[in-house]
Amino acid sequence: MRSVRIGFSTPKDRLLIFPWLIRKRDNTKYSHSYWRFKSESWGTDFIYQNSGMHTNFMGSKRFEQINEVIEEIEIKVSDEIESKIGKLCVNREGKGYAVGQVLWKGVLWVISIITFGKIELKNPIPDNDYATDCIEESAKILSLGLGIDVKIDMDSATVKQWYDFVKQLEAKNALRAN
Repeated sequence: MRSVRIGFSTPKDRLLIFPWLIRKRDNTKYSHSYWRFKSESWGTDFIYQNSGMHTNFMGSKRFEQINEVIEEIEIKVSDEIESKIGKLCVNREGKGYAVGQVLWKGVLWVISIITFGKIELKNPIPDNDYATDCIEESAKILSLGLGIDVKIDMDSATVKQWYDFVKQLEAKNALRAN
């Protein structure tokens, strides 16, 4: 058996506006989601994430220098499933960041604030997997890699909604390949 982890973090630089807005919106300590893989032969971990302007890999040492890891949820998988998930990440590496989609998430948040939560809209710019943000990419890997049906609208979801969904799966012991 191997293990992979879905992680939640935030930059150590607390003045970065975008992560600060996400933390404020969700009232959380985290603003980002990623996957962590342990490489026994390399003697290190590596991170798969959507950050900057595309999906990418980063060594865990550098990742932890610039980010505060808030929580990681471990998933025990077979060697075959770990390879499947790793291949998915490699094949999806370089996928663009869904800037328009994320900006609309901000607009929807403002609309919700102005209407005191009475108007909740869906994101009018679904990207159909052309580009993703960090949580949508994490959800895609969970869905394609483990066959888990992600039952939330990732085009409109917040990081907190994604976290709550993953924690619910963990509580039900549902984080395993189907």
